Parts: sequence; structure tokens; C-alpha cells
Amino acid sequence: MAQLYNELSSNIQTTTVLDVSQIKEMDISSIAFKELIIRLAQQANSHAMATNIREIGLYDTQEQLGVQAFFPTPTVGGASSGNITPTNRAVYRKVINFGALPGSSATISVPHGITIALLSSFTVTRIYGASTKMTNNLATMSFIPLPYSDPNAAANSIALYLDGTNVNITTGTKNWSAWTQTYIVMEFMKN
Repeated sequence: MAQLYNELSSNIQTTTVLDVSQIKEMDISSIAFKELIIRLAQQANSHAMATNIREIGLYDTQEQLGVQAFFPTPTVGGASSGNITPTNRAVYRKVINFGALPGSSATISVPHGITIALLSSFTVTRIYGASTKMTNNLATMSFIPLPYSDPNAAANSIALYLDGTNVNITTGTKNWSAWTQTYIVMEFMKN
């Protein structure tokens, strides 16, 4: 699979501009016309493959199917699977508008709204976010990644985690409630 991605690259090559008047004059039964159709089909296929391996940059508060694909489920394709062909697993994305971070030594939980069945094959692949401290002065405006680890004071760190119902953020001893704009991105597989 890695070789396939290297061969394809995710860059779409440009094509030469076709002179429409020449195409209009071509005999549709000629070899030149048939070669043109084949080249156009190959170019369209190359564009589709290059587009399909790129990650979709859509970050929405509604669950979205992304373009990421994980390796097939390890149990599929084994001796007990019969004739099931392993396929890559799709990754979904959802953004949670979390609001303000908690004060000191506190936890805030915000429902993520995703239905997760007990003992399902639901798997989280990434959880990340960022928070902004909005001020009227650019010098005091601040942005932090989440989770956050303060290299100078571990007690200032911020934990980010999910459970079956909520996105949870827990703070250390620093009061982070001035960071009022927080977005959490969840990426997950359902199989």
C-alpha cells in the first residue's frame, strides 16, 4: 500500500490544453480519437486517485466521513473469517465546540453526541484541540494546544480524554477559565 501511495503521489499533474477545434475535426473512428479517449480516461483516473488519498479538510460539528483509512481489522482475513476480504477502515471526524476551559483543579465534560455500543469495534484514532484566550491586546492573547503539558510546571498541564458519552478536560492547579474558545477534534472508526 505504501508503494501505491508513493507511485500515485497526491499531486495532480497538469495536462496540456486541448485545441477544441482539432477534436471537432477528428474522425471518431480514427486511432487518434481512440487514443485521445484513453488518455483522457487515464488522466481522469489519475486525478481521482490523487484526490482520494488526500485528507479532507472539513472540520464540522456534525459527524463527517473523512478520507483517512486504517489497515483492515486484524481479525478479518484469518483462518476463521471464511471468504471475507479485508478492507481498510474509514475514519470519521467530529468537532466539539467545547467553550471555556475549567478553572483550577477542575473537570468539565461536554457531550460528544456519538452513539457508542458496548463492546463494539468503535475505536478512537485521535483526540486533539486548541484553546484561545481572547483579549483586546494582541500581546496578551494566547493560544494553547490540547492536551497541554507545561514544561516548567506539571501542575499547569491540561488533560483531554473521552468516555462513552463526553469529551472531558481536566486542569491542574492553574486556573484556565480565561481561555474561552476551545475546539476539540475527535477522529474515530466504527468498525
